[in-house]
Amino acid sequence: MELLLFTGDSCFKNYKSLCCFLFVFLAFSVSAYAQLQDFDIEITVSDETCNGNGSMLFTINNATPGSGFEYTVYKLPDQTNPISISSANTLGSLAEGEYKVVAVQSLGQESNTEIAQATIVKIPAPLDFYVSATNQACVEGANMIVTVTEGTGVLYEITSGPVVRPAQNSNVFEGLPAGIYIVRVFNECGNADVTTYTLAASPGPPAISAPEYNSDVNGDCDTVTVVNTISYGEGIAITYPLTIEYTFTPSNGEPPTVIEQTFESGDSIELSLSQTFSVGDSEYSYTLKITDGCNSEYTSDAMSLNPEASISHVPNIILPCGEHYLTISVANFVPPFTINFTDSPEGFDPTAFNNTHPGPFNENGAIIYGDPETAVPEGEYAVEIIDHCGNTMSYEFEIKDEIVEPSAGGSNNDCYSEFGRIAVAVPDRKIVSAFVIEAPDDYEASNTLPKDVSANINNNGNLILTNIPKGEYKLKITDECGKEYEVTVVIPDFEEKDFLASSVSSCIENSGGIRVSSGNGKLTSLTMTDAPAEFDQTLPFDVTNYIDSTGIFFMDGLPAGSYTFTGIDICGIERTVSVNIKDSSSAGNAVTFVRNCGNYDLSLTDNVTNNLGDPPTYWLQKLIDPQTNIWGHPVTGVIFTEGTEPTANNSMSLVNGQTLTALEYEGMFRVIKYFENYVSPQNIKSCFGALSTFEYTDGVNVKSVYNLSCYQNSNDIYVDATGLAPLHYSVINKDDMPFSLDNGNNNIFSGLDPGKYEFLVEDACGFVGKIEVDIRQLPELTNAHDPGDMVLCVNVTDSMISEFDLQTQTQLILENQPAAIYTVTYYLSEEDAENGINAIPTLHTNTTNPETIYARLIHNHIPLCHDVVSFQLRLSEYPEIKMKKDYILCSDDNSVTVSADQGYNSYEWSTGETTRTVKITQPGSYWVKIGNMYDGIVCAKEATITVTLSGPPDTWSLDIQDWTDNQNSIIINASGPGSYEYSLDNDTYQDNPYFNGLKPGIYTIYIRDKNGCGVVSEELVLLNYPKFFTPNGDGINEKWRLEYSWFEPEARIFVYDRYGKLLSGFTPTDPGWDGTFNGKPLPATDYWFVVIRKDGKVHKGHFSMIR
Repeated sequence: MELLLFTGDSCFKNYKSLCCFLFVFLAFSVSAYAQLQDFDIEITVSDETCNGNGSMLFTINNATPGSGFEYTVYKLPDQTNPISISSANTLGSLAEGEYKVVAVQSLGQESNTEIAQATIVKIPAPLDFYVSATNQACVEGANMIVTVTEGTGVLYEITSGPVVRPAQNSNVFEGLPAGIYIVRVFNECGNADVTTYTLAASPGPPAISAPEYNSDVNGDCDTVTVVNTISYGEGIAITYPLTIEYTFTPSNGEPPTVIEQTFESGDSIELSLSQTFSVGDSEYSYTLKITDGCNSEYTSDAMSLNPEASISHVPNIILPCGEHYLTISVANFVPPFTINFTDSPEGFDPTAFNNTHPGPFNENGAIIYGDPETAVPEGEYAVEIIDHCGNTMSYEFEIKDEIVEPSAGGSNNDCYSEFGRIAVAVPDRKIVSAFVIEAPDDYEASNTLPKDVSANINNNGNLILTNIPKGEYKLKITDECGKEYEVTVVIPDFEEKDFLASSVSSCIENSGGIRVSSGNGKLTSLTMTDAPAEFDQTLPFDVTNYIDSTGIFFMDGLPAGSYTFTGIDICGIERTVSVNIKDSSSAGNAVTFVRNCGNYDLSLTDNVTNNLGDPPTYWLQKLIDPQTNIWGHPVTGVIFTEGTEPTANNSMSLVNGQTLTALEYEGMFRVIKYFENYVSPQNIKSCFGALSTFEYTDGVNVKSVYNLSCYQNSNDIYVDATGLAPLHYSVINKDDMPFSLDNGNNNIFSGLDPGKYEFLVEDACGFVGKIEVDIRQLPELTNAHDPGDMVLCVNVTDSMISEFDLQTQTQLILENQPAAIYTVTYYLSEEDAENGINAIPTLHTNTTNPETIYARLIHNHIPLCHDVVSFQLRLSEYPEIKMKKDYILCSDDNSVTVSADQGYNSYEWSTGETTRTVKITQPGSYWVKIGNMYDGIVCAKEATITVTLSGPPDTWSLDIQDWTDNQNSIIINASGPGSYEYSLDNDTYQDNPYFNGLKPGIYTIYIRDKNGCGVVSEELVLLNYPKFFTPNGDGINEKWRLEYSWFEPEARIFVYDRYGKLLSGFTPTDPGWDGTFNGKPLPATDYWFVVIRKDGKVHKGHFSMIR
């Protein structure tokens, strides 16, 4: 069989039909069975600039040739119900939000998937504009011009006025008569904004500024240049040519001078006029006659020229001694000018107080003599000023030092005392010395007058005299400025004073606190004899325990109403006092919000104030972040921290009883009330309350569209919009085709077929808002998400009843629904939750374990539907840890096994392991978390394990004391990682490394690790010597030697006579000394020896030889 291969043209020339069939067949076969390539999906987002006009474009990279794609799109958090399933690579009509896209690539029977997410952000198209008018060319009627300052204007319309104009592309309306107009502007989204503009019948007279002139510039004494500015009202243009006629009239009766100027063109809004005049010795005036391009004439009022020069002075006070430095103010002189003092007090040298005196001075204004550290003398002054043109003016004035009067007071020590105290102070100065110069007889009995009492001046410079006899005193004091004063002070007899009672509103409505004190001194007892019915104690009620260490009674948390107290103070005085706690609940209509066209008014009328301490403050705040419920300043956006005192930095201050008009801030707002409850100085509470919440958006704000599946009809559609009522609702497009449905003032649409709709809302001002949505993709108005159960972990011995903070579940129930516009409340039964009754506080104590709680979610402003979800409160036990906490790692081992208690769900070690048992290879501190798991929540406790390294000693040494019969000793010095004990028999061990009372002999010492990590040992010898020997041939004790010395064969032993003559030397292994020298016996007497041991130690002694 022959196999033919065809390539290129030969395929088509020879076997065209067969070859092409084979090519197609093979290509199809390969594609059908090839492995699909992994691919990537990119999403290009177009944000929502107009309601519902967001879109996504899907781009596939690395697609398998011949494959197809299908895109399933979810709007999160819903990942169950797709909003679109399509093979198209674009999707439009999307609102802001998070989206999940599942792209499926398929070819034959093969498919693979990629998932991507994208975010569409709402960026509203802005629109802001203003209206102006011109009457150029003197035509009858004016032109009205719309200038867009932000955003894009597409259509312009006059909806109300003397004439109306339909929507047009031009921003200029021509030939309009005078009147009040409402102008509407549409942007590219079809949204409209309106404003009101008053068009005047004629421009009226121009505004002419006051004259500005300055002869300082050139010092010209014969002329002055005058500048005026002319302009019309807003939107009115200057019509050229413009003729200006100056009429200059002297006050001395001379004929007026007329000067004319003509301006062919210039600025349409404002024109600056300048003219130079000759001046004389008297005052002049001039008028302006203005003739515009329409031959309209206007004449100004007369304006003054050549104003009179003036001199004034300012005595600047220097504290604390009341002296002054001097400012002379000069106006309308022609510089340069000089100043001469023609009269002044003694000691005043002008050049000493101003080194530029007497000038020349080149500017009008302030000329200063002295400074805050240098005072001029008090007295009479006279100055003369001569300017460049020879103008002369004199001025007289007087400077007097400030005189202060001391304040002094005397008070009795209370409780019928014969003594009291005196306090004296000089305002803004310190007292430096003080004498008592007159006093009652009881004072003089123990003090000689005058009595120096300067030692009683405190750090603030005030004189305080205490515990001195009552009566009249005269004191002589001197202040730091050297001023002397005589003051008379009386310490009065004791007078009984009343008790004082006051109340303060509490942070909780209809409750408050009470403060009671005695004007005579500390309270010693107090009884409440009358109280409102809501007070839960039996009367009379002893409240003495509420008197603090200062003798003042404080009690908080009392229900509103009238109270009466009877008490006794430290002086034994008994009084009865009554006080009332006012109802602190603010009226429901304390805040009034009134919407206007283009702005709104806000009124505050709260009749509940704090009757102790500072009054409440009121603040306007804007919702900055709806998701996190963060509020802040309406203008700057500076964040307000909840629970802190509002400030002008993070909130806008409001005044109770006042109305703010024409406000234009947009967004969600609240008015909060803040005050401090401080019945007790030790218990100051900050109180907050939101009096009102409201929303304002300029024009019509179509906020959202909802599916009301919970309402009367399951397919009802709710359009949520704001604007000046009444609002008018309609549909203008369906599936991108014109469609008309007028729903009147009803914002609930019923019976709409599935599809994409464009809703239009118009308010009473003519503002228009639009939104385009696919009603198949609409969110539910309320969707309470499952937050999961709340689990509190407790010890085995703890109660199964505890407090739960249900508020922590709120955000989990809301998910991405803004906390500011939804409310979550909690209930003990599903029936209560459905009916919205018997809500429980968010701080809730369970009654059973577990306990089911029902949460109800409702929209704050659209209370048509609600949703209910349940969860459980559960108290679960921590593990009871009994495991061993201390372990020993022996130095000769590689690891030690550590085991946690068994029977629990989870183990987590600081080593990273998650098994119950671990091997530890290094000493140190470790932790393990042992947990019980309940519904996915772990109740874990932590235990700390200490691993200590131990083992036999690395090194040791022995300190030996021997050469006695029975009082020898051994000290063992061991060093190593362990803790050691010691023995001489490997049986009985002791902690003390010291052994004593030992006889000479061979010993073995043992060093044992207390943790069982090993033992080491060493042999040693304790030596002694015989005190005599008898080499007499009887075979007993014939030689002198050291017993046990053989244990140290390296030792050396030497014997000497009394004169130090070496007689013998031998080793421990030798037989010893026989008492001879060179073979001859030596006499019986004392002999000396020296032992040199192997460690180098030397021992000397003597013994006797007996024959």
